[in-house]
Amino acid sequence: MKLPILIFSAFILSSCQNVETEKDYKLLSEELVKSGAIHTDKKPYESLPLETIDEILKDGLTLNEATSLALTNNQTLHSEFLGLGIEKAEQVQSFLLSNPSFDLSILLPEGGGRSNLAYSLTQNISEVWRLPIKKEIAEKNVKAALYKIVSLTNQNKNSVKQVFLAILSVNEQIILTKKVLKSKEDTFQAISKKQALGAGTAQELSLAKTSLLKTQLQLSEIEKDKLSLLSDLKVSLGINENASFALVGELNKQYKPSLANDKIKDSLTRHPLLVSLAYEIEAVEAQYNIEAETVFKRVELGWGRERLERRGSDGPRINNMSGPLISIELPIFDQNQAVEERAYFHYLQTVKQFKSAYFEIHNKIHSLQKRQSATVKQIKLFNDALKPEFTKRLRQSEQAMKNGNITLLRYLNDKEEFLELEGQYFDLILDYNKTQTKLDELTAN
Repeated sequence: MKLPILIFSAFILSSCQNVETEKDYKLLSEELVKSGAIHTDKKPYESLPLETIDEILKDGLTLNEATSLALTNNQTLHSEFLGLGIEKAEQVQSFLLSNPSFDLSILLPEGGGRSNLAYSLTQNISEVWRLPIKKEIAEKNVKAALYKIVSLTNQNKNSVKQVFLAILSVNEQIILTKKVLKSKEDTFQAISKKQALGAGTAQELSLAKTSLLKTQLQLSEIEKDKLSLLSDLKVSLGINENASFALVGELNKQYKPSLANDKIKDSLTRHPLLVSLAYEIEAVEAQYNIEAETVFKRVELGWGRERLERRGSDGPRINNMSGPLISIELPIFDQNQAVEERAYFHYLQTVKQFKSAYFEIHNKIHSLQKRQSATVKQIKLFNDALKPEFTKRLRQSEQAMKNGNITLLRYLNDKEEFLELEGQYFDLILDYNKTQTKLDELTAN
């Protein structure tokens, strides 16, 4: 009797496993480094030492350094990275059989004597043939979680790029607005002198002063926007709000050609969100197959022994009985239909989610490419036609002013118009850069 119990116990003990996450987090770290994260020996969910951050910031922050910090030191991403450990624990749990059941019964005879003693040890073996599929499901879920995290890191990387580029654009706007402000100050001074000589009107002076004050207010608003953007950037990089650093770089003015359709399809097969959903489809499909093929939800096998009671009149005789036990849950009332249907609809829902995500990403790529193409045309129009024409006009205006053909006020107005047009040009450059950043995210570049 002891041998079957020992073998059975050894089989149960052999299914015990520890939750080892080192391999999975190492794989995540490799994916993050591919995306531009800083290569360190720390776990992905651990923050960088302050000394390392200070070293990065001391010479100014470049776009690549900003995205690296965002992938390595962002606290929100760290909380998402810990989800991988949760999925890994679920994976290990799926490899384990349920614990065996030990039943003990002691019945005392009314007339006195030895008690009736019965005990048994049983194990649900219906789980045994489900283990390989449960293991496969858990592995798919871990991979789905991994690529979902990679997708989130790409979104965060894109968000940081957008903020970084917006700050660069704001810096350009501040420079241009200061130039406009200087021009309007000159205009105001010119009208003031004109009025002092009795040639100007109070209305002209009032209009010039109003325009000057509006530009000062505009400059103040732009500087306020910059502070807000810097605060958002610091949160994304996981650095202190009081940290002071300069941004190094400029908006990209080199235009990339649009991706061909075959390359778009190829990039979609590598998109981490779609890869994650593909693994999830495989997992829920396997879960549905398990539920559809399940006939007996519980089949228990074991070994039992019973020692019959002995009354005072029975004499020295003691009867013992032992043997195998089997218990089967018969699918009469609950035939697993609801669980099976739920698994089936979960599968359909996940397939729909994949198709929806694919359709949305595919359409966004084409929409962004059209927007980018239109923006490039506008930039080329500015560089090839508008800028040369306005530059020529401004020179003529300046020469005409020196020759006394036009007033200083007219020349300053032309100069302000040119500066405002240049501001629109930088808005186009920012739009192009933001669009390209989003395209890089969607095409997994």
